[in-house]
Order: sequence, then C-alpha cells, then structure tokens
Amino acid sequence: MKQILIIGTIIMILGIVAFSAAADDFPLRKKYPQLEPITTPELAKARAAGEAVIVDVRTKGEYDVMHVKGAINIPHILSDETQSALKTASEKPHSYLVFYCNGVTCTKSYKAADLATSMLHLKGVRNYDAGISEWAQAFPEETIFFGEPMSATNAKEKIIPESDFKKALVDTVTFIDMARSGKYEVYDIRDKREKTEYPIDLPNKKEATIDQLQQLLNEGKFSKSNVLLLDNVGKQVIWAQYYLNRFGVKDYFFLAGGVDQWRADGKNQKGDDLGKVFGRPAPKKK
Repeated sequence: MKQILIIGTIIMILGIVAFSAAADDFPLRKKYPQLEPITTPELAKARAAGEAVIVDVRTKGEYDVMHVKGAINIPHILSDETQSALKTASEKPHSYLVFYCNGVTCTKSYKAADLATSMLHLKGVRNYDAGISEWAQAFPEETIFFGEPMSATNAKEKIIPESDFKKALVDTVTFIDMARSGKYEVYDIRDKREKTEYPIDLPNKKEATIDQLQQLLNEGKFSKSNVLLLDNVGKQVIWAQYYLNRFGVKDYFFLAGGVDQWRADGKNQKGDDLGKVFGRPAPKKK
C-alpha cells in the first residue's frame, strides 16, 4: 500500500512538472485556457488522414514566404469578410479546424481560434501554437517555400538560421541612434491597428506592411541598403528578412523585440526617455 502511494505521488509530481514545462514553453496558453492546442505530431497525423482544415492567419506576405502545404490563408482581421471566410473553411469535412501563426509568442492564432469558438461557434477548433517554423523543421516536404515544396535536403539552405537573424538585431537605443543619424530609411511594418495604438515618430520613417514591402521590392522601389525595420514584437521582421535577402538588400537591421521592447525600455513615441513605463521605472543608463 505504501509503495502504491509513493508511486502515485511520483506520477502526480511528474505530471505537475510536465504541465509547468508546457506552460513555460507556451506562455500564452495561460491567457487562453479555453483553447485546445494541437501538437506537431497530432497535426501531421490529422493532416495525413484528411481530417484537418488548416488556416494560416498571418499576412499574405508571410504566408507567401512559407506555409503548411494545403493551408488556406485568412489573415486575422476582425471583419465580416474574415468571419465569412472562416465559416466557409469550416464547412469542409473535418475533425479539426486548426489555426496557426508564427509560434509560441504570436497571439494571432490564439485570437483567431478564440473568435472561431466564442463568436462563430465553429466545431473542432484547435490551436497549433508551435507555429510554422517548427512545422517546417519537422516536415520540410510538407512545407511550401515561395511557391515550391521544400525537401529534407534543401530545407537548411532555405530556412534562415537563427544566428543570421540575430546578426541583424539591434537594441532600442542603438536603433533610435541609427534612425536619427539620417543614414538609414526606417520602415514600420506593423499593421494599421498596431500603428494607430502606438505610432512611432522617427526621421525618414515610412509605413509599409509586409505585403506592401513585398510589392515595393517587386517594383524596385525599395532601398537596396541602409534600412531599419521595426514591427510589434520582433516576429514579423523574420519574414521580412527572407524578402530582403531574396532581393539582395544589404546593411539592414531590425529592432530587437519590436515596439513592445521599445516601450518596455522606457521610450516615448519619439524615442526619448519616459522615466516610467507600464508602472515600472525605466532602466538606468549604463
């Protein structure tokens, strides 16, 4: 009896540890406890069996770079058009209606899944919060890259390594100093809502979403060097980098952590010190 209790206690502890690890790996699950996630192996199995309708809720520009093969693109914008598209998607035979975006810190798939369940009352809704990058690494043959399927042999060549992405990141103070130097063109690639909520005022700043950036590059209207890009949380610039590399743009840099980090670092909309942000004192200058 004592041994059974000990084993039961150990199992319970391991379960708690596993749950805590999952919570740490997927921090937004705490905010959306009503949403049921789906893992990469589960999604692969459901997709192979024809049981999953997969919805990519990122921008068209991000979708065009890389997406799950067979996924449909419905950018998450709260509009009648989006809701109609989601209802149409749900009418296809499915056991799972799966939403995904850029990974564990991307809120778009959570918001889309919440909309589908709470407002549209759609069935079988699951959230693939591991995101497109994990899928591409696990199943490159089932991933479309700029219109063509990847393969296990060329995936490493096509996917930008994290080390190359990190080389392009600069902190908030450095980004602001570079923008104020007058040597760089600054592109704010956030969506309209994000720009309205917290506009950024920097010299030589232009506004272009990922989709518009793609169009500017296609038309040869984008700078070939000395470019600064900022987004909301430092995730969209990853996909912008694919376009910049594809079109041979040099000397580009991204704001690490996006405008979210900008604000956490105690900067106002012009880049000057606020003193306090979100009720916390701004970091002391070194």
